Amino acid sequence: MEEIYCQAMDYQALIDSHFRYLYNPKAHWAKFSRISIFLHTVQRYITNHLSVDDEKISDGPGYYHDLLTLKEHFELKSIGTTNYNNFVQQVISETAHYDVPVYHLNGSVNEYYDPYKNTILTEPSEEDRKDRILVPFMFTQSGVKPLTSVAMSRKYVDLYDHYVNSDAVCVIGYGFNGDDGHINGMFRSLVEIEDKRLFIFHYKNDNQTEAQLSRYYQQRLRLSSSSNIQVFLVDDERLVNGQIWFESLLNELISI
Repeated sequence: MEEIYCQAMDYQALIDSHFRYLYNPKAHWAKFSRISIFLHTVQRYITNHLSVDDEKISDGPGYYHDLLTLKEHFELKSIGTTNYNNFVQQVISETAHYDVPVYHLNGSVNEYYDPYKNTILTEPSEEDRKDRILVPFMFTQSGVKPLTSVAMSRKYVDLYDHYVNSDAVCVIGYGFNGDDGHINGMFRSLVEIEDKRLFIFHYKNDNQTEAQLSRYYQQRLRLSSSSNIQVFLVDDERLVNGQIWFESLLNELISI
């Protein structure tokens, strides 16, 4: 019974062994159906159980809401997120009509993949849903991250270009995990090829120093040096040494 239960709950093994059939349903229709059902289930759970009402979005506070204040000091060029939800768009667009491109690097609940045409649709129409087989486009926790669609590849290139043309590249709430190598590679190129400084805001929940964390992130990104990594320790109130996190970044940039 334990073995059967473990096999049924091992969703990562399901993804690793079935994800490729999204790109070739005819090869094994049953496996294509299984991964499709899994992705529809994940999308439904996120949409139904992890939604935020308008009042919470407008009131905050949180890192997304800090972006509204941050624009008084910075020109925000673009946002890359690994979240599937669209909370950040709701805060910066609907609340304050703040037009900043947001790139969902692992897909989102509003995106669908058409395996027949190898295209991605955002919020497809009822006619599209009726006439085409569409699967929620979300890269879940897995080592498999196929990027065959031109539209998806362009997202990474566009975001990368925005980062190259920015004075500061900031990372909040992203751990550079091994199964996100497609994103880690982008940051690695920014640091080693473009010589960009990477400002990482790390939640202070242990006794590690900024220097130790710089070496830690150097190893995570497989960098030859930590010289282009700047770590800020953030507390529960999003403060760095008593200042809101983006003010500490502003002071650092001024001192450079």
